[in-house]
Amino acid sequence: MQVSRSDRWLQIARRFLPTGTVCESTRLSTGGFSGAEVVEVRTNDGRYALRGVPVQSAQPAAILQRHEWLRFLAEQGLPVAVPLRDALSGNTLIAFDNSVWQMEPWLPGTSVGGNELTPAQLTSMLHTLARLHLCSADFRPAAADSAFCSRRGVSPAIVERRARIRDWTTERLVLAADALAHAPAEFRVVASQILAGYFLRSIVIDEELRQLESVTFPLAPCWRDLWKSHVLFTGDQVTGLIDPHAAQVDNVATDLSRLLGSLFGDDFAKWKSALDLYEELRPLSLEEHRLLRVLDRSGVLLSGMTWLTRWREGTIPAEQMKDVVERLEVFAGRLSAI
Repeated sequence: MQVSRSDRWLQIARRFLPTGTVCESTRLSTGGFSGAEVVEVRTNDGRYALRGVPVQSAQPAAILQRHEWLRFLAEQGLPVAVPLRDALSGNTLIAFDNSVWQMEPWLPGTSVGGNELTPAQLTSMLHTLARLHLCSADFRPAAADSAFCSRRGVSPAIVERRARIRDWTTERLVLAADALAHAPAEFRVVASQILAGYFLRSIVIDEELRQLESVTFPLAPCWRDLWKSHVLFTGDQVTGLIDPHAAQVDNVATDLSRLLGSLFGDDFAKWKSALDLYEELRPLSLEEHRLLRVLDRSGVLLSGMTWLTRWREGTIPAEQMKDVVERLEVFAGRLSAI
């Protein structure tokens, strides 16, 4: 007898829950860039997020190191979800049906857009992020060779983004432009704007990145994909930081550039107000301020190109196309202002 997908999810979820727990599940997303499958699990005691990643793309050692970091942050009072342990093995990651799975409590709250943020919410957000960075700098993993060890060095984001720019060869750009002739009209228009902006600005931004490639910064575990939808509020207080699956060691500027760019775009007066709040707890050096700006500009340059790649690979579900186009329109607008 074939097991239904829902029964399969519940079978996995029960590995992390007390014996006899009654639960039900709903799939939230599947596929995407990482191939992850995310399922909401509901029980009488609360809600949980169950996440599975295909074995071929999973990096179990790195995931377990991230779990160790999240436990440390939670112990310091940060509003993060700590993965549950499998009742049988005690592990926070289990292999099942060609995927590796983890489950964590569902954090309370809702996200808030930049224009809707109250002064108290903005303060809570920037102070929470500063506390996270200060705690992360003190994090000492059990393994001395852990990828989550703090150190001083070149920002990995700089190296990674220069490599991504190199990967967009002239031939690849021409092929992308030709392929857009077959794209849906609404996607084709904005994607063409993104491509044109990349042609005009990639050399300048690559040079900005190159100038920082020899500068060393304090590096510690960072969220790296912390944008406005990943910060949850209950009232004026941050009650959840979610989706830490891109976390790795880098400079704090990676989180600040991602978050403030998603909230405020090119409104740099609001950037300054937010950074002033952050620096009440964690001052930034002049070089970190410079890095923050370059990471924002290079993020704008490359984010739209990432969506072009996803479209060509067929990994954008049809039901998400409207949201993708809206996001690309934001990137195109910011790119034109660089």
